Amino acid sequence: MQQAISFERSRLVGVAAATTALGALTGNWAVCYAIGGFGLASYNIWRGTQVARWLTASGPEPALYEGLWAFLVSQIHRERQQNRKNRRDINQLLKRYRDSAEALPDAAVLIDNQRQIQWANSKARELLGIDGVADRGHRVDNLLRDPAVQPLFASHNPVREAQTQSPTDEKVRLTLRLSRFGSGALLVAHDISTILAAQEMRQTFVANASHELRTPLTVIAGHLELMSDDPHTDADTVQSLRSAMRESDRMLMIVEDLLTLTSLEHSQLRDDQCVDIAVAAETRQAIEALTKTPLGAERNIAMDLDPTLRLRGRSSEIMSVVQNLLSNALRHTDAAGQITVRWQRDADGLPTFSVEDQGDGIAPEHLNHLTERFYRVDAGRSREIGGTGLGLSIVKHILSRHGGDLRIDSRLGEGSTFSARFPPLRAR
Repeated sequence: MQQAISFERSRLVGVAAATTALGALTGNWAVCYAIGGFGLASYNIWRGTQVARWLTASGPEPALYEGLWAFLVSQIHRERQQNRKNRRDINQLLKRYRDSAEALPDAAVLIDNQRQIQWANSKARELLGIDGVADRGHRVDNLLRDPAVQPLFASHNPVREAQTQSPTDEKVRLTLRLSRFGSGALLVAHDISTILAAQEMRQTFVANASHELRTPLTVIAGHLELMSDDPHTDADTVQSLRSAMRESDRMLMIVEDLLTLTSLEHSQLRDDQCVDIAVAAETRQAIEALTKTPLGAERNIAMDLDPTLRLRGRSSEIMSVVQNLLSNALRHTDAAGQITVRWQRDADGLPTFSVEDQGDGIAPEHLNHLTERFYRVDAGRSREIGGTGLGLSIVKHILSRHGGDLRIDSRLGEGSTFSARFPPLRAR
């Protein structure tokens, strides 16, 4: 650029020198300088017009070799070349993006903040019936009319995932997830038919197997009890029979809990199944009944129950949460330790049932697995103290049916607190 500026300065000096010499010869300085300035301005206008026509594609590229106009044309050339390169790179990137999106096993639909379809891959046509070309500009919520899906698109609604039936195949079940970004969102639909079929097969097998096991186990337990009560049975045999009875009773408990879990998984909580529960009174009765059993006899159980709190839900399931969490605390707390049972509203105003124990506590790596079926922190100790390993799974499913969640706070050597939280709409 400095070279171009130097050239223009030299040109200006040359014109000034020529006009000065001409003025000295003619003695008409003003006219000579006017002619020189007019000529220089005309030249620049002419060159500028050539460049402008070239830029607007209405004229050929000007032949310029030196000066500022040549520098500008050269810079424009470079910018155009760089822009062409950038466009090629962007097109290649877009092609790779589209190719990768087309290779996805899931349907993907790009929408703007007006819920209008901007783009969709070929899988979207197969699973959702949305064509990325024909349906461009149409509102996605007008094409997906299932009421279960509509809350996904409400800006004030925190729901970001829903399940629905494919509009193109009634046998296909989909899970839809909406991810918002900037001025738009990406809707992804995943085929979960195989997963649901496998879950249903597992649930059916567990239910059938449990039903089939219950009767023979009951018969076996009855015969073992008769044999152990027979006065002709020697002491060693009686001890073995009673050990077998304990194991058969434990098997029956597992079967009953498996049937309970299957029932919870196969059904949705209906409003006509719910009643307003005086949770303080019901919990007090459950605790009194538990203290009459070997597990709860002569145990130190403190109660902090809000008598004004009422909860709308299925009474049998809410009491199952109470019994499972309390029984779990009793099994993991020494006889000298205290257990505190509470029904209160927590800091967020949520109706909460909590059980605080003074047991050994639970290491952090186990906390996220406690609600898994048959998961045991210490398998050997768990068998000694009883339990089926399904109680917390049952609690989790019941809370999910009621729109609640389970929180576990624990430290090794300091005990644990299990809190079942319910949404505000359940409180009465």
